[in-house]
Amino acid sequence: MNPKGMKGNSMERYLELFPPHGDKEELGLGGIERKETPFLPTLDLHGMIREEARIALNDFLRNCRRRGIRRALVVHGKGYHSNGPAVLGNFVRDILRNSKEVEDFGPAPPQKGGSGATWVLLRQRSR
Repeated sequence: MNPKGMKGNSMERYLELFPPHGDKEELGLGGIERKETPFLPTLDLHGMIREEARIALNDFLRNCRRRGIRRALVVHGKGYHSNGPAVLGNFVRDILRNSKEVEDFGPAPPQKGGSGATWVLLRQRSR
């Protein structure tokens, strides 16, 4: 099931909105980023507790959207260094699912962190 009720596979929809440019292997990014955008805004939440992560994520999403950024990456880790099960991954997805800033999201490709990161497609700014 798609996180925000979009039709089709989320990654397919993301790639449809932001088609790969050139050879995927040449880019080394799984074909997600376009040549015109050499970087993907990234938030790294490693080592944060839930409240810190919530504040950082909400600020990051708000700032990206304000600046007209449509796609970003949130790195939350896989929980390998946690005393218990991974906490931030599910927590981040819950925030994204309920955020009015977010149009869609999904697991990052392996080159960008796989299950330890989440790509985010932000809603367009209203003019």
